[in-house]
Amino acid sequence: MKRKTDRTMARIEGAPGAAGTQFRRVLGHRPEVARQWAALDEALRFEGTLAPELKEQVRRALAQHSGCAFCASLGEPDEQSHDEVTRAAIRFALAVNDGAAAVGDDAFDTLQRHFSTPQQVELMAWICFMHASEQMGALFRLAPASAQELRGYEAWLTAGFRRAQRQVQSAAPASA
Repeated sequence: MKRKTDRTMARIEGAPGAAGTQFRRVLGHRPEVARQWAALDEALRFEGTLAPELKEQVRRALAQHSGCAFCASLGEPDEQSHDEVTRAAIRFALAVNDGAAAVGDDAFDTLQRHFSTPQQVELMAWICFMHASEQMGALFRLAPASAQELRGYEAWLTAGFRRAQRQVQSAAPASA
């Protein structure tokens, strides 16, 4: 594989015949990894006890600091919609982004005030997965999302949010 010297070009081109975003096309060089990565993304993003919307705000905040132009172009955090819980999750994510080993007890104390232990584990798994994804995007030197990729991402998110909401509603006990 020839390495590009133009800093605006991806370091690795997508696999021939691979579909999806730039990220998915590059992972397409290892189809089994791409499938598992996508499955883990779906599970962490749309399942669990934390709202997918909260997770998306965390992802957007991380993306602005990751060095991945593609990731950052998929949306900036909506700071007006951030309640105290979302702000706590984002502060923790940014602390992890700065170096997980340096995350202090005070950051964990804040998490414990807002999240149950299973939610903390879910949030940390999400943060670490997104951090890894965005670091890969930065290493690949992916370009900002095209208009088509952005529309596709937004449609995928909307569908996932709706699916997650239906799961919550179906799991709720019926009112008397």
